[in-house]
Amino acid sequence: MIRQGRFRVVAGVAVYVLPRENPGDRARLAVGATRKVGRAVKRNRAKRRIREILRMLLTDVEGVDVVALAISPEPVEADFARLREAIGSALRKLGVPLRQGEEKPSREVAGK
Repeated sequence: MIRQGRFRVVAGVAVYVLPRENPGDRARLAVGATRKVGRAVKRNRAKRRIREILRMLLTDVEGVDVVALAISPEPVEADFARLREAIGSALRKLGVPLRQGEEKPSREVAGK
């Protein structure tokens, strides 16, 4: 997929996009992190942050596969809003039709 798709690197995240054969299928998503991000705790935090951003941005998007790979410590250290804007900008430049207007709110944690 990576060799056939298009990609952009922003804020320490490599974002790859490949159109699906059947455009009506829901978007599929894969998130990973290299060891350059840090030890397991930092890699997991980077993946959680990227996964949440993609969940907000790719709601109701169809016909693409998206792979996001954290390649530096920046996704862990960066401001969440700045990281979301950078990844959203990369997806728009790669031709992914993102939702207009309100983004889907984050899931609330019970008891907080």
